[in-house]
Amino acid sequence: MLAAVVGEGVAFYSIPGLERIHEVPLKFACDVQFSPDGSKVACGSWSGGLLVEAPNLIAARVGERSD
Repeated sequence: MLAAVVGEGVAFYSIPGLERIHEVPLKFACDVQFSPDGSKVACGSWSGGLLVEAPNLIAARVGERSD
């Protein structure tokens, strides 16, 4: 999985293929980092930040596909 700051949030992409699989809204987003084991993603902004469980991002996308 690849993550990038985009517009007003952080977008997550599949590898290979670069399909956008999820986006986390975050006002003033400016940084994103994966934990060393890849299980968590820290999303930073000028006004705060949040910590996201990486498997939850993948599960959310899989759930969308089954609808």
